[in-house]
This record gives sequence, C-alpha cells and structure tokens, in this order.
Amino acid sequence: MLRICALVFMFTFLSTVVSYGQIIAGNGYLIGDKVEIAVHGDGGHEGTLDWDGNHSRGGTPDVPFGFVANPLADGWVDYDGDFFTAGTPENGFGIEIGGTNYSNNGWNSATSSAYLAQIPTAPGGTITHTVEDNCITVEWEGLVAGVTINVKYHLISSDLFYTTEITLTNGTGSNLSDVYYYRNVDPDNNEALTGIFATTNTIVSQPGPDCIKALVSAEQGSPWASYLGLGGLGDQFRVTH
Repeated sequence: MLRICALVFMFTFLSTVVSYGQIIAGNGYLIGDKVEIAVHGDGGHEGTLDWDGNHSRGGTPDVPFGFVANPLADGWVDYDGDFFTAGTPENGFGIEIGGTNYSNNGWNSATSSAYLAQIPTAPGGTITHTVEDNCITVEWEGLVAGVTINVKYHLISSDLFYTTEITLTNGTGSNLSDVYYYRNVDPDNNEALTGIFATTNTIVSQPGPDCIKALVSAEQGSPWASYLGLGGLGDQFRVTH
C-alpha cells in the first residue's frame, strides 16, 4: 500500500495519437497516448466501470478499470497494469477534519462493496471533463462537514504521468485546524500478466531542507520491469507504505 498525505499528488510511469477525455455512464475517462485513467463519477477516485475502446485489463467485476500505461509507446502491445484492480482493489483519497476521517475509495474492505463513499458529491455537482490543446482534465467536487473538496485530474496526452490538483474550501464559517488530506493506492503493477501480486515498495524521499520532494514507489520485475510512483512537492507532504 502506498500512501501520501498532501494536497497534490502525482503518479509516474517509466519511460501522436488522438487523445481525449470522456464522460460515459456518469464516469470520467482520461485517454492519452501512453496513459489511460478511469475516474468514478460518484466517489471522484480512480477506479470504476469499464467501457469499450480502452486498454484496461479488468481485474474485478466491481472495479475493472483503474489506470494503465504504455511506456514503450509500442501501440499498446506490451503495456503495464491495470495497476490496482487485481485481487482486492484499493485506491482512493480522504480527509480528516477535527479528528474525524472521511474516505472515498475504490474498494471498501470492511463490507466488500464496490467502493466506499463517505464524501458525497457536492449539491448540484457532477463529474466533468475538458480538453484544452493536449491537456485533458476530469473534475469532481465533493462536500463533507462543511468543507468542499475539489479534485482535478490533469493528463498531458503525451506524458507518462498525470497529476491531481486538490482544493479545499472551508464553508463552515469558523476557523478549522488539524485538517489533513491523503491519497493511497495498493499497487499490483503487472499481476494481470503474471498472476503475481508482489511489488517492492520503497520510500524514496521525504521532504527536507534541501529537497521538498515526497516520493514512494512500487516496482515489479516480471514479466518486465514496471514502476509506479506516488509523490508530491511541498514541505508538508509525507509518504509511507
């Protein structure tokens, strides 16, 4: 399990075709040249239903599509993923406000349901996508305990990574302290190809005086070397596994 406590995070993959974002059946999809991501329309996290035309490898019936990457840029012949839908999927984000946790995750292990959604979509809100030049954005907004959580997924169509931009807005009318945001993922890398769930998880960097990078990685060597990184830049970021 990889986890970061921060306000912005990034997945990175080792290493032109038409790219586009879509809303299908209320879910958002970012389709780039070498990365494809599915975003749940209710929970705002990666991981949701499949649809024809993408390169997901399935995993579980409830969460068949999360994200895949083609670092070789070989037209999706030998590609990595799906990175977290195998076995018991886990991928999501959460917020702690005054000691109370609220989470939206691609799998609720406590009840074995398709997803955990403790942060509802904001009233009148809906998942959206925009395409500006070669930048694809899928946006979702939730509201819990008087705090609005705006989540934007950004993908440059030619890149092997994508970023997530988080904006928290305090609508309670009072000052809030002890507010924390987290992102986590349980990486299975290329289990779909090998049947092997094992990854090597490494804390690569925590913020320090000389570098504010927080980075945790997951690597697997079979059937070829694959890499997943979760990180952010800021002196208040922390990562763990």
